Amino acid sequence: MSYPAKILWGIVLVALAGGAIAAQFVSVPITGVEFTEHTTNAGELTSTVLVGQTFTAQHDNLSGVSVLFATYSGRPSAATVEFHLRPSIYATEDTRSVTVNTGTLNDNQLHTFSFEPIVDSADKQYFFFLTSPDGAEGKAVTVDLDTRDPYHQGSAYVVRGQGPNITHPGVLERSGKPTSDVGFALKYTVPVRQAVVQGSISQTRSFIAGWKENRTPYMYWVQSFLLAAAFLGIAAILQPTAYTWLLARMSSRTITFFGVTILVIVAALIRILYANELPITNDEGNYLYDAASIRHGIFAGGDGYVKSPLVVAWIALWQVIAGGSILASRLSSVLIGALTAIPLYFLAKHVWTSQLPESAWVPDQTQPEQKTISVGWGSRIGLLTVAVWALFGSAVVFNIYIHTQPVALFFAVGGLALLLISLRGNMRGQSWWIFVAGALVGLGVASRKSVLAIGLVPLLFILCEERSWNQRIRHLIIFGSGFIVVIALFLGVAYAAYGEQGAWEAIGYNSAEDGITSDPAEAEQVRAYSIRGMTPFFRESLPLILLSIIGLGFSLEYFLLTFITSFGKVPGAKTISRLGWLPAWAAFWWAYQFFFEYEGEAFMQWGIPLLWSAFAVVLVIAMIWPERINSNNTRWSTRRHLGAALTVPLWMLGLVVFYTNWIKFHANYISEFIVPLVLLAGFGTAAFLQRVRVRQWRSEWMPIFQNVLVGIFIVVVLWAGTVSNYITYLFEHTGTFHQGALVEAAAWARENIPADEPIFTGAAVVPYLSGHRISLDIAHPRWYAYEFTRKDTDRLNTFLPPAEEMVQAYRDAQWFLLDQQTSFSFLMEYNEIEAGLKTDWQAVKEIENGGNTLTFYRRIK
Repeated sequence: MSYPAKILWGIVLVALAGGAIAAQFVSVPITGVEFTEHTTNAGELTSTVLVGQTFTAQHDNLSGVSVLFATYSGRPSAATVEFHLRPSIYATEDTRSVTVNTGTLNDNQLHTFSFEPIVDSADKQYFFFLTSPDGAEGKAVTVDLDTRDPYHQGSAYVVRGQGPNITHPGVLERSGKPTSDVGFALKYTVPVRQAVVQGSISQTRSFIAGWKENRTPYMYWVQSFLLAAAFLGIAAILQPTAYTWLLARMSSRTITFFGVTILVIVAALIRILYANELPITNDEGNYLYDAASIRHGIFAGGDGYVKSPLVVAWIALWQVIAGGSILASRLSSVLIGALTAIPLYFLAKHVWTSQLPESAWVPDQTQPEQKTISVGWGSRIGLLTVAVWALFGSAVVFNIYIHTQPVALFFAVGGLALLLISLRGNMRGQSWWIFVAGALVGLGVASRKSVLAIGLVPLLFILCEERSWNQRIRHLIIFGSGFIVVIALFLGVAYAAYGEQGAWEAIGYNSAEDGITSDPAEAEQVRAYSIRGMTPFFRESLPLILLSIIGLGFSLEYFLLTFITSFGKVPGAKTISRLGWLPAWAAFWWAYQFFFEYEGEAFMQWGIPLLWSAFAVVLVIAMIWPERINSNNTRWSTRRHLGAALTVPLWMLGLVVFYTNWIKFHANYISEFIVPLVLLAGFGTAAFLQRVRVRQWRSEWMPIFQNVLVGIFIVVVLWAGTVSNYITYLFEHTGTFHQGALVEAAAWARENIPADEPIFTGAAVVPYLSGHRISLDIAHPRWYAYEFTRKDTDRLNTFLPPAEEMVQAYRDAQWFLLDQQTSFSFLMEYNEIEAGLKTDWQAVKEIENGGNTLTFYRRIK
């Protein structure tokens, strides 16, 4: 046995021994009983309310209790909830106590109150209760209850209005609800061995017991698994040996053409599947009404035409081509999202071509795989990037909504790809193509202002690709000219339509000022809202997080290695270059901390907590596995390595700075962070498999070790991809209208409301589907409620009818449709509308729509 093989066997034996010790002596959290369904709630948890539950612990080391909270559809709240654990309702001293700020709670999700484990808790009874000393009506949260008595070993307790006696045993005894239970779960800290055994038994029993009732979710699991498996299958086909076999039978261009075409078609089909299921957002309704109105020569009220005119025009085109249904309209985003795969391919190919493996590997004629490792490197990474974009749930789901991002990102990615191709190649008319690239980025900004966040990336490309400052300045001017021409036309149209206010709104100045000058007193509420907007990213992007962090580590390592060796042969260069993984580990640690601090308890299942540990294992493998490096590099290649290494970090930095100064962060904004991470993920996949698949030395054991490492990678990516795809499909993170509810509402409106009578509402999507007009064609009503627009009458009146005309339209209306957006826009700040709805109107039809009931009213006086 060779010396390297002995070292590897030693590492394996130590790892096995360490695993055995850890299985017995390392403790991990597990979940005992868990009840996450509810039929009602306990009412607002104010300062005069107590909600509790008795239970019996199943195991020793009880270390947490999860409680199912509801936040009234994400209503802002900044109170404190106190958790108390006692031996019984008769005890007066706490065994454990924990507090939490209600701003961190999520709607209808479990929140875990963790505490020091109770060593001898098995088979003992306990009573937990919740209070909120500073909870106030209208700003409090509530606790979900199940009135079907799902837990027979305990019951719920609800106490109201007892003042200081709220925890008195006599009061509690009279307040029990024998047939009701709080939504809760019990947490224990047990050895790894016990956790694995119990988890396996529990999952198996649940699968068997729930087969008849859960066939549809199981089919979703299969669907999610197949998508993740398809990505790994593509990664296998794009390995050097298989790719070389393909090259022997067809040209590289043919492989690329068929590969990208098939993946674009698959991407579109998967997005259609999502588009047909997921709920509709308020913004979608607004843009649909904008597009339908402009087709009939009507300017709908709102900032849609200056904020994103290209998007409105694109939606209007699809309404003409495919019809006015929700799915037909969503095809506008589905198609442009799927087609974004094409510029993504070219951008990934040319960004990562600079980190060619032939500059990193010592040719070894005795190892055939090393002779083909660099074959089609850029093309293979491009195809892997497209596969990530086509098949992973987080990339899919954000391309289905009728929002501004799909169109904006298509132009932005297209502009960056064309710029890099123009700078890299000796193209005829190079200056013209650079100008077009700038114009494409300008079209992206005209579609969505946040595309400005990529501004440093074109500058990076020009600095790293050109050798002289004259060429850099010249190409920067040409690129900027293309950008400025488009923006000038955009601002000119906005000015012609709306005057000076239109120009300011078009460039986003007013919106940026809104964020900077927002009320500091609302900072905590804005922060809590923004955190809720960010949390879906982590559960929906698990494979993307892993692969992009791997890509970041490799790109920085390759850059450091190239930079160090450009000065000559440096001892320890390979070891020093591994310091490039430090930022990658920092990113992983931040993501890990954020996920476990803010993610809802409902998503702490399917092995997700353990999956993060598996991510760490894969990162360790990627960082420490040896690689044979050639040190013949130049300062020219160093610049290109720098450009590749900084492309995504600068892109992400621009987005972070942009949204840090925005009013608040919505979940819809996540899509803009997906594209740069997809770039890293494709490269990370190729670089990881390159590192572990090429033989470092001759040994009969080397293939075994390599297969084990590849197997670990496959299992982790398959696991992460399956879970995230399932979550994105089944757990919507945005959307306020279920499609079935909208169909029912539109059908009722067509049947009962005369076609020529407008509907006073903020739910624009319903009149759009039913063929009615909104009173005064107000498509974007929320400006009537926002303080920074409501008080800026010049700005408000430029894009919307004055508030006085809006109120008069309410007085004239015969039909009123109430939903959350209507309530926010018109009831909160206009007392006449709020009071009149109770006295002058009669509710004639209620349509269930989750927590956002659609209620039609008819005027009675």
